[in-house]
Amino acid sequence: MCCSVPVLLHHQFWLLRKALVAGGEESGLSFTLPISEPLPPQYFVRLVSDRWLACEAVLPISFRHLILPEKFSPPTELLDLQPLPVTALRNAAFEELYTRPAGGEGGAGAAAQRPIAVFNAIQTQPSAAARAGMVALRSYARAAVRARAPRVFNALYHTDDNVLLAAPTGSGKTIAAEFALLRMLQRAKEGKGVARCVYVAPLDAIVAERAADWREKFGKGLGLTVEVLTGESASDLKRLERAQLVLSSAQNWDMLSRRWKQRKNVQGP
Repeated sequence: MCCSVPVLLHHQFWLLRKALVAGGEESGLSFTLPISEPLPPQYFVRLVSDRWLACEAVLPISFRHLILPEKFSPPTELLDLQPLPVTALRNAAFEELYTRPAGGEGGAGAAAQRPIAVFNAIQTQPSAAARAGMVALRSYARAAVRARAPRVFNALYHTDDNVLLAAPTGSGKTIAAEFALLRMLQRAKEGKGVARCVYVAPLDAIVAERAADWREKFGKGLGLTVEVLTGESASDLKRLERAQLVLSSAQNWDMLSRRWKQRKNVQGP
């Protein structure tokens, strides 16, 4: 319970056994409570017997010296930015992956290759660091900086930074991931890395759909070897050795990578 205006924040039934009390053993109960702002001076924990009248205890929990962890950053709001053209890839072969007509075989792979001229809002957003810098700028300078601020595209296609991109289904996260894949290919061509990528999905159905798309896009389009792990370690190690693009369910990848110290192909470059 909160202290100013009594508000019930949590309640649950808890059984305290006599044997534990008689033996002097401690019995614990864990639960999570929200913390309001401004921080209240204390919360009250009240224990009430469900069998005996007037049998209760109240324990005040002081927040005077409480140190809270840092808050998580709020989700990034989509800014109204000029869409990024496909020509920003600055590579004719890469641009053709997105501008060419769909393949003639049909299915998920062909459907995913509808020609596009620009990348969508999710793929064009500034990074969190860039947005923080914008807030501190004067109003007259914001528009100019916003136009050249680091974007999701730039972070994935022009840097080797780790990126966590969370967005709804169908918002374009897969194409954003392809930016990083294309950077890997470009750096491998320049002799600055190894062209090998592992895509892990939670379900086999997602893996199959993505494999059909990428065999059409990257297999036929760029000549990459695209393989799907099956769960058989011996054959999967051979697939991993010869493929540039490996797709796997989480379960199959866990089986293959569990002994990564003894399997050179599973280790990073």
